[in-house]
Amino acid sequence: MAQALAYSTVGNREDITDLISRVEPENFPLYSSLAKSKAPTNPYQEWQVDSTGEPVFESTPDGSDVTEFENEAENRERIGNRVQIMRKAWSVGHLQETFSQSGGVAGVPSEAARSKTLCVLKMKKAIEALIGSDQDIATATGGQGDKIRALGKFIDATNTDFPAFARTPSASIGTTSGLTEATFNAVLQSRYLATGDRKKTILYAGTTLKQAVTNFVRAESASVGNTYRVQQMAESKTVTLSVNTYDSDWGMVDVIPDVFLGRTSAGAIDTTSKSRGYLIDPDMVTIGFIENPTTFPLPDYGGGPRGYVRTIFTLAVKNPSAMAKFA
Repeated sequence: MAQALAYSTVGNREDITDLISRVEPENFPLYSSLAKSKAPTNPYQEWQVDSTGEPVFESTPDGSDVTEFENEAENRERIGNRVQIMRKAWSVGHLQETFSQSGGVAGVPSEAARSKTLCVLKMKKAIEALIGSDQDIATATGGQGDKIRALGKFIDATNTDFPAFARTPSASIGTTSGLTEATFNAVLQSRYLATGDRKKTILYAGTTLKQAVTNFVRAESASVGNTYRVQQMAESKTVTLSVNTYDSDWGMVDVIPDVFLGRTSAGAIDTTSKSRGYLIDPDMVTIGFIENPTTFPLPDYGGGPRGYVRTIFTLAVKNPSAMAKFA
């Protein structure tokens, strides 16, 4: 007997729900939590670093006159960073925008409005990844604009753009692979030796580094004799095995996961990004915006609505010797 079947009958309407699903990271810890400084007033923003040197044990004879003097400004030097412009543009055809506004595009009441929103989101994502990258400073040439120096190049023991006393000590740069609690503490100790303070710092950590810190307090094998043990009440039926704050001899460290560290331009999450971490003194690192991510319309010459998003900013690490890095 012939039948009209659902999968073979001509004329059945499509059923597309008003739902568009995106699954991707949209938390930007560096962009959100780093202090915002005053807007730069020059394409190259500078600040000064200084050092009092190592202590000298003076012995002054009684009755002697002052005959020798020191230049207390001799170690003062300037370091800085460029200001970078980032821009992302969008365009929607006139017919497509008309269809979306009349309900003809599933889940999109306005294609132009959605394009504008996504451009802002992509801009914030790009800022986060750029700050946490290894991009080095560069001056505009030809079709390329100025580039900022990112955290990976500020926190670098070999960066000769900085005076030796302001560089990150080599002992403050650790390796995530095979990381132990002892080597982690050695990095924290190095930072303490450079600064002399035990103030709370923030470790922005890739997933591999974050997991390594959490694993410090777990039993590695039955042969491990001294294991850190934690007792928890059973009523909640929850076992907590995450370390969000690490209290060391050299100060408290808040550990914040970030999936945008150590990336390259258009680069995906990889071993490098998952292993990267920056130990930041929050009082010593700032973002200076001349222009926060801002949307601008462009004239519609008949093809449909257009526009772009632009931001202008720089990154300041006031003294790289106060920072540490894991890679």
